[in-house]
Amino acid sequence: MKYALIMSASALALALAAPAMAQLSPGLADCVGGTANCSDIDQTGNNDVASVTQIGSRSVSDIDQAGTGATNTATVNQTGTDASNANESLITQTAGSEGNTASVTQDGAGNLSDVLQAGDDSTITVLQEGTGNSSQVVQFDGTSTNSSATVNQNGSANVSDVAQLAASSTVLVNQGQDMGSASSGNRSFVGQTAAFSNVTVTQDGIDNESDVYQLTGAATVNVTQSGTANQSTVLQAGLLSTVDVNQSGTSNVSRAGQIAIGSVVDVDQDGTSNDALVGQLSAGTVAKVVQNGTSNDAAVGQLGVGDFDYFSDPTYFDNDASNNFFADIEQVNSSNSLVAGQLGVDNEVTVRQTGNNNSAGERWSSVGIAQIGELQKASLYQGGDGNSSTIYQGLGDGGVSFDNTALVTQNGDGGESFVAQNGSGNSATLTQHDGGNDNYSSIVQAGTDNTAMVDQYSSNNSSFINQSGSGNSATVTQGAGM
Repeated sequence: MKYALIMSASALALALAAPAMAQLSPGLADCVGGTANCSDIDQTGNNDVASVTQIGSRSVSDIDQAGTGATNTATVNQTGTDASNANESLITQTAGSEGNTASVTQDGAGNLSDVLQAGDDSTITVLQEGTGNSSQVVQFDGTSTNSSATVNQNGSANVSDVAQLAASSTVLVNQGQDMGSASSGNRSFVGQTAAFSNVTVTQDGIDNESDVYQLTGAATVNVTQSGTANQSTVLQAGLLSTVDVNQSGTSNVSRAGQIAIGSVVDVDQDGTSNDALVGQLSAGTVAKVVQNGTSNDAAVGQLGVGDFDYFSDPTYFDNDASNNFFADIEQVNSSNSLVAGQLGVDNEVTVRQTGNNNSAGERWSSVGIAQIGELQKASLYQGGDGNSSTIYQGLGDGGVSFDNTALVTQNGDGGESFVAQNGSGNSATLTQHDGGNDNYSSIVQAGTDNTAMVDQYSSNNSSFINQSGSGNSATVTQGAGM
């Protein structure tokens, strides 16, 4: 479901952005073939200002401004030496666009910048100080009023594409600002159709990829990539929502799809080859994924109706966040996997996997920690190696679940746990302690007011609890207590 959501929204964003990018010239048709600097300026209208300064060999600039009564300004500054590919800058401000400002500065060699500005009172600023960088910025006619797009490229072979269709919005792309020439091969695409929204992409590493599709208003997306070969895709269609992605490791993958109001997605990856997939289709939800190890996999989906009190309480998220969907996942060490799903009201999932090869569900094969209903809580901590656990709450007939709580802690090795609860007032607690290995426990509860607790301290213990009815309680302790 989440994958389909991301793909469909991505297709929409691309359909909106593609016509604009197609208008950008791969070269400069009005001025080509020269061996020295070449500049072509066409201005039609009133109050247009164009300034071009070219120092170096074979820089090319084309400025075309048109519009009656327009007060457009275009400034190009190209400084560089011969680096096999010449610097090129294209700025076009079309008829009907007023009060726009476009500025392009290229201090390196072999850089390419295309700017198409067709809105009103908008600003485009491009700074290229490295070598072989490419930047394309489009602001659409009638839709990008009072918007700004800024691209700073300070490394080499970085690529930035910005398609801005939204009014009163901002896009900021920084590539190589901290690491200078050591930052190279980064690629960023921003498609923005969201009014009063902000997108910030910072790429200081090598060969990182970032795609941001922002489709609704008053939202924020922040992507920071300081590692190597990381990939981030953000699809945001959530009013008053925020997506933050921070990748400082190597070959990490993050995909966040947000169709929600007043929701938050936070992904932090500092390891190697970690994979995070987060989807939100609900209001007032919070999802946080932290991956610091190697080859960890986490998939989180939240679907349903959250708590809408934030419309009347501006401090709601500070004071009452516990009443919303909440998923907090942390994966440290290697090859841990997690699948979590929530449907209902006031659900909470907290997962910590700090060992190796722990599994709370496998993506595309087995599902772990699924909650359907309301007022549920599932907490899983696996601190050893090779542990597995699956929690279901409210998956019986009708899918109704109330007031359920399941807590599983496995800090030995090779532990297995299965908890299934359906009904109301159920609580299941399983603890398999540090030093206790290869323990197995299964808890199934159906009905009302059931409580089951299993505590296994030593190794090679097995426990089976099956309760059906009402008012039941079962407690199992095996091995030496600690």
